[in-house]
Amino acid sequence: MYRSFVLVPARSRALPVAILVAMALILWFGLTAIATPFDHDESQYVAGAYFSSRLLIFRDFLYLQPPLHSWAFAPLAWLFPDHMVLAMRLATAVTAISTLAALWTAQRIAGVSRDGAAIATLLVATTAAFQFTGAVVRNDMLPTLLSAMGLLVSLLALRHCTRRYWFAAGALFGLAIATKLNFAPLGLMTGLFVLLTGGAAASRRPVFWHWGLARAWRRCWSPGRRHRMPSSMAC
Repeated sequence: MYRSFVLVPARSRALPVAILVAMALILWFGLTAIATPFDHDESQYVAGAYFSSRLLIFRDFLYLQPPLHSWAFAPLAWLFPDHMVLAMRLATAVTAISTLAALWTAQRIAGVSRDGAAIATLLVATTAAFQFTGAVVRNDMLPTLLSAMGLLVSLLALRHCTRRYWFAAGALFGLAIATKLNFAPLGLMTGLFVLLTGGAAASRRPVFWHWGLARAWRRCWSPGRRHRMPSSMAC
């Protein structure tokens, strides 16, 4: 379905330029994570990670998000109790850099040229939405990384037509949905694509199975009572 490409040796200047661009992106997102003013919406995600590190995620405040992001960031709250916001922001910046790497790799798998993939990835990195969500503690960048990896694995599944790639793609999209419910359409469209393009029945099953798991997770994690955020965690 996708045209194949031949990996050719990098031009003499291509590798140094790529290294400089990668270093510039790492420096930019790291400094942005440190310098961005604290956003009022970050408090609920910091509090969720804080209470998750103590196995009390829904204690004393109303948490309206799936818990996967809080569980992922809980070790940072435990390891850096005095600098948890900074640690979580830097972890978000690392997630943003990893997302860009996954997007570039996915384009190369799809047959996009090296330069074209680099330009498209840099354009994504320069958008205001990407830079904001890559610099603050929110549950946006982690599902973006998971969905980008799901896209990458889906392209590998289209190329190699093996069951394990579709299983991994379904798992990644399911985790993205379990991190933020806004990513449900991505999993749905991936499943519909596999169904409508005549893929093997064995290849369809994992995508829908993990998407169904994400929906079931939504029903199970939702707490049945409301809580207030303690004044010590509010901004």
